Amino acid sequence: MDVKKSGFKESLRELLARRFASYGKEDALADIVAFCFAFLFSGAHGLYGAFPFGIALLAVVRRHAVAVLLGVLLGMVRLGSVAPAYLAIYALLFAARMLFSAPIRRRFLPCSEAFFSELPQIRLTLCILFCFGAAAYEIFYGAAAFYVFFFCLAMILLGPVAALCFLPFCECADGFSLLFSPVTEKTRYGRASPLLWQGSVLALSLVTVRALAGFALFGISADIFFAAFFTLFFSKRFGTIKGAAAGAALSLLFGWTALPAFLLLGAVSGLLWRFGGIYAMTLSVAAAGVYCGYVGGLSTFVSLMPELALSALLAWPIYTRIALGYAPKAAVRLPAAAALPKSEPPPRLPSGTGEEDARLLRISSAFGRLSRTFAQVSDKMRDPSLEEYCDACTAAARRHCAGCAEQRSCWSEGGTAQRGVRAFCEGSHRGGALDGGCLPPELTCHCQSVDKLLTVLTQAASGVREKHHRGNRTGYLATDYAMVSRLFEEAAKHQRTRASEDVKCTLALSAALRELGVQTETLAVYGDRNRRIVAGGKNWQGKSLSADTLRKTAESICGTALTDPEFYIDGSSVTMEMKSRTRLGAEVAMASMPSDSGEVSGDQAGAFQNEEEYFYAYISDGMGSGRDAAVTSGLCGEFLREMLESGCGKTTTLKMLNQMVRSKGSECFATVDLLEVDLLTGKACFIKSGAASSYVKRGDNLFRIRAGTSPVGILPSLDAERIDFEVKVGDTVILMSDGVSASPEETPWLLDLLGEPLGDDLAAVADRVLTEARQKNSASDDMSVCLVRITPPKKRQI
Repeated sequence: MDVKKSGFKESLRELLARRFASYGKEDALADIVAFCFAFLFSGAHGLYGAFPFGIALLAVVRRHAVAVLLGVLLGMVRLGSVAPAYLAIYALLFAARMLFSAPIRRRFLPCSEAFFSELPQIRLTLCILFCFGAAAYEIFYGAAAFYVFFFCLAMILLGPVAALCFLPFCECADGFSLLFSPVTEKTRYGRASPLLWQGSVLALSLVTVRALAGFALFGISADIFFAAFFTLFFSKRFGTIKGAAAGAALSLLFGWTALPAFLLLGAVSGLLWRFGGIYAMTLSVAAAGVYCGYVGGLSTFVSLMPELALSALLAWPIYTRIALGYAPKAAVRLPAAAALPKSEPPPRLPSGTGEEDARLLRISSAFGRLSRTFAQVSDKMRDPSLEEYCDACTAAARRHCAGCAEQRSCWSEGGTAQRGVRAFCEGSHRGGALDGGCLPPELTCHCQSVDKLLTVLTQAASGVREKHHRGNRTGYLATDYAMVSRLFEEAAKHQRTRASEDVKCTLALSAALRELGVQTETLAVYGDRNRRIVAGGKNWQGKSLSADTLRKTAESICGTALTDPEFYIDGSSVTMEMKSRTRLGAEVAMASMPSDSGEVSGDQAGAFQNEEEYFYAYISDGMGSGRDAAVTSGLCGEFLREMLESGCGKTTTLKMLNQMVRSKGSECFATVDLLEVDLLTGKACFIKSGAASSYVKRGDNLFRIRAGTSPVGILPSLDAERIDFEVKVGDTVILMSDGVSASPEETPWLLDLLGEPLGDDLAAVADRVLTEARQKNSASDDMSVCLVRITPPKKRQI
């Protein structure tokens, strides 16, 4: 049914049907609150006996117009003789609003979408006209007194001003129910909506407190009681600063002496709501009471403290329903053209990660303890025992002395040879010098071949130590377990960072979106480098935004490029998600060429991108050439790919790689040249371990990157150097093995080639580099080159 083409009766019937079809507890509560405000406003004195606030509220209210009408009509019983006049004013105003807001076509006024939804200009005009009517009634039928002039002036001025103040609050389609909702506004005032809506709530509070002046129950002043109630309300609903400001404004109705007390009430409670309602109410009331007792003495304390305490105590059930103002949880509305795939499951907010982190850390701690235990055992097992030295050295010495004529006497029980070998072994076990000084003097004087004997003993002792070290694998286990412990620790840290909420960014994004006039129930920004924004709930409020506007707003707050928002429906709940997106892409070209020997190449080159949006390129050069070099470099490349693709840290990965090559048992080592590019931020780094120089070409400039380090596997600890830099779209990074270029001095042709424009065909450039290297380099070695061109963001490049 098109309401704009229907008649007045049909529109009214449709209004009633829609209004009560989904009437629930929240609607009933909102109508009750609107009725109470209207009842108080109808009898609230302005200046010089004017009663403009009931007219102003009835003129601008939207959804709860009937409840407001009933409130002002019932409130007229307090007006005495002028009640019939105001009864006529309210009835005529209500009828005029129904007439001018009826959703039927007319020529002289814009058509309204529904009853009581006419343009704000029309509502303000009606308020002005009926305030003039009330003033005219007083002039014609009131007593001829000078105060009548001031009454009319107050009525004509205060009525429209009050209507203008109430208008932002009443513009909300959900009206009074939004006082307790996380949503604050649904008005048409753009970025100024939140501030205007909150100012309108303050105006309603001021009039309410004014209307309650003079009312008391058991000695408790109603106006002070509700002034404290509204101050605490503002501090929780809108935050510390606005709570203090509201307290200061409300206190002015009681005089300047009460201002600091209400200022303290709003400020202290606003600071403490997040720690618990008991702390907020108790300490804020205590702070205000201390001030009252300190400045005004017992009389001031008694006049204010009971009302403040009772307000905090009796209104506690209401405070528990008020949304916290210091931490808004959402602020997004569905974009106008957003797609809502019902079949896809909605993304879940990170939860339960604390337990997962704790488990990973416990596993990391267990491997760390095992590593320390194996290291201690390895230290104890590193050196042979005295008996092992004695057995090996005795057998070697007996073989040496087998043809000597003095063998029988020297090797008899307690003979010089036995005592000499024993003394030598004790010196070896202690780590002393292995020279003739450790032999008995009678042996050195008597034996004709003592120098040869000393050489035999030294070789035997060295063989024992080497055999012992070669058979002792406990040290490798200690190092491996330490690396595994580090991997679990890094995984826990990454998970914690990914699932932790950036509270500062969440608050800033909520505030920015509220300025655009939109809000939801929940909002959180997770992560640091890789952002994830999740918002959702059942009650999405605010004006529609395009997906592009929503994304750009979030990007300006989070400081990173984001994907377009995606929306998911789960029953009546809608969830929105945005993630960080890459700012850069990478285009790769690689080429390899074996040495002239014709054997398999000992170089390994590769490139890949992991799920964390890191791009990697590497060249591993096995020492020498042939099968052993190819196996070593191939293992290094496969190890790097598997570890880094799974998200392991590059430093720990390279340390584990160094340990793996060392424990392989061969003398073949490998260089590693690793490039990492963060496609989200543009940060990049080289990690070089014995690798040849690399180059970065930006425009006409060529930058050389080198490091003086050893290949992996040579030293017990990793010898690598990290060089950080930033990349931009259009940059070209060149990695190469030492078969192409050991140094620029040896290959001046390479600088000339890279100094020229490289063109778009990177594969042709890679082939040209290898061809030139084969022709102009004197030494023949395996050669590999990898070129990486930084491009605008694309889908997976590899």
